[in-house]
Amino acid sequence: MANEIEKSAKRMNVGLCVLDPAGHLNPMLALSSQLMQRGHRVFFLLTTPMNIENIRISKKEFEEGKDYHFEKLWSEDDLRRLREDPTTFYQAVLPPKSSQDEHEIRVPELLLHSMVKSCVEQAPKFIEAVKRCEIDVLISDPILLNATIAAAQTDVPVVGVVTFPGFSSVPLWCGKDTEEERRDALESFKRAGVIANAARSLKQMYGIDFFENFLPSLHMLPKSLNLCTGIPEFDEELPAVAKEVMGSGIEETFLHVGPMVLSEEEGHIAVWSKEGKREQESDFPFDRVQKFKEEGRKVVYISFGSMVAGWLWDWEDVQYGRGKPFGARQSGKVFCTDLWQKFFEAFGGDDRIAVVLSSGPKFQDEKEFADHVPDNFIVRPNVPQVELLDHVDAFVTHAGANSMFESIAASVPMLATPYFADQFGNAKMISREGVGLHYDDPVAESSAEDLKEKVWSLLENKVEFVANCERLQRSIKTAGGAKRASEAIEAYVADFKGHGELKGPRQKEVLERCGSAASQSDAGSSLRSFELI
Repeated sequence: MANEIEKSAKRMNVGLCVLDPAGHLNPMLALSSQLMQRGHRVFFLLTTPMNIENIRISKKEFEEGKDYHFEKLWSEDDLRRLREDPTTFYQAVLPPKSSQDEHEIRVPELLLHSMVKSCVEQAPKFIEAVKRCEIDVLISDPILLNATIAAAQTDVPVVGVVTFPGFSSVPLWCGKDTEEERRDALESFKRAGVIANAARSLKQMYGIDFFENFLPSLHMLPKSLNLCTGIPEFDEELPAVAKEVMGSGIEETFLHVGPMVLSEEEGHIAVWSKEGKREQESDFPFDRVQKFKEEGRKVVYISFGSMVAGWLWDWEDVQYGRGKPFGARQSGKVFCTDLWQKFFEAFGGDDRIAVVLSSGPKFQDEKEFADHVPDNFIVRPNVPQVELLDHVDAFVTHAGANSMFESIAASVPMLATPYFADQFGNAKMISREGVGLHYDDPVAESSAEDLKEKVWSLLENKVEFVANCERLQRSIKTAGGAKRASEAIEAYVADFKGHGELKGPRQKEVLERCGSAASQSDAGSSLRSFELI
């Protein structure tokens, strides 16, 4: 009974804000489950309706309304746009690409959208929800700005959860390896018209100077707690320009907790349709994989991830340069069909090898591939990846963070073929840590012969690669995962003494009105003026 009283006395209302893609959502689901198990109540502060049903399925062991709640911060227009075409959802509040200025065209749509929606439209709703729900701590992916603004306005503790393998994986700089490239990208972000207008609105509404205080896509406050689902071995030093913006002391707020994962039985999201419902996988032929192994063949698994072979199949942003699509050089279709063809040539008919290809939903539409699958290939739109990795000898992967962690956990060496975003840095890390090999630009650098050579290098030197996987497994285990993250959050909140003043001028008369009817009116004026600028 004493334990129950102690648990109740420490109970917190946790406001949790997530990005929609499964790779960002899954760690948050694991963390939220751990927090609820520890007696805390979680409020999912959702800026889109994408994952309500997914969260309900994941939280089936908990009671909605008691253990967790939904705060719906989107508009009916958001819901309509998302249902009509999720791929254009982020463009709804932005100028069409044909009329974007020379700097806007270089900034990814997600970052433009986050700045506009967070600063101008959703911030008042978010702040009101934090007050109404009596939130004790905010937890958010730091790509989003809502929680950071709300924390600064309400002096509520805020925790950033970086769902990339390292704090140095800054989305604004995906595919940019030099300080010069990074400074150039930051300057373009600042000079983009919609960003500059949003920053002015933020200053008018809340007295916050965005560019003085925040690094775009890594929005952190100096007295926040920031967790990363990677481990120190996966990280690199924070770029110099990041330290200039955020202050060198920001690294004192960093804590690597390693992967935060749930099993599928516990609520892990695997593959999801655009309506947010689990796509049914056909029965996977493990008996055929076993037969290949009995024949003495090595089994190679190939997957480029759900996004490149799905939503990004006809991605038009690539025509605007590598900055717009987070470093991607081709559409998903060009990327996949090029590499599929090379792998067919490299291993088709080779009686030493069997290949499992997770193709995504578009493969059957490409008749030149679908009608000519080699006999030693198994092609499925989706595969049970975690289970399959226990049966394969090598993994050709896009180097998404989840796939990378799962491969290391299964001691399977990787050939990394990155497409966009953090995958470029992850691919380099795979080589650096000796758990596989990588390409920087798979389409341009690879050939059927070179792919064959690299895969055979993985197979012939597997002992060394496995030893390095096991070394990283030990580090991941000691990182602590969701349990350590929850303990760190509780300690941070218990010791929290306020955020203090941000850098730059603060308009105190605006701050005093924040949350009042007058503030809401000002916010509406800012939104209208923003749309007209």
